[in-house]
Amino acid sequence: TCVGQWLGARNVENARRTADAAAKVAVATIVPVAVLTAAFAPNAASIFVQDALVVDVAADYLRIVSLVFPFMAIESVFEGALIGAQRTMPAFFVTLVGSGLRVPLSLLLLPHLGVNGVWTAIALTSLFKAPAKWLAFRALRLHHHPHGAATKQQQQQLSPNDAKDDDDDERSGLGPSK
Repeated sequence: TCVGQWLGARNVENARRTADAAAKVAVATIVPVAVLTAAFAPNAASIFVQDALVVDVAADYLRIVSLVFPFMAIESVFEGALIGAQRTMPAFFVTLVGSGLRVPLSLLLLPHLGVNGVWTAIALTSLFKAPAKWLAFRALRLHHHPHGAATKQQQQQLSPNDAKDDDDDERSGLGPSK
């Protein structure tokens, strides 16, 4: 990811800014999709199935879940940022807990909302996972990961031609490629 690229270049501030900018773009992009999904949910569902009952259930799902599309976008961006920063455990833990809560929450809501309780549980857990991944990323003490970039010796062992290209770049004034 871009976060990993910036950390590899030893620029922590740009890594953070990149994640924030990606989240803003993701939300700005997904909001119109969410509005259209909610507005045309039956039409979208009927593309895949003709049974009226199934179309109604699928349309309810799309309407409920489209309300949290922006949170799903934020979750996705900050999960990618965590992975790019080589910190996979926080992303894994939040996903495990958040997704794990879907079953008991669904069982709790099912008697009151029917199958829409399952869709609501999915939406509610997304409301948890997005800020949790954002907070996990914010809480990181980011730094250049020593295993993120190969040394000249490692480059030569792996690919002598790549190391030679870096030497050519240095002589031309371009510096080593990152």
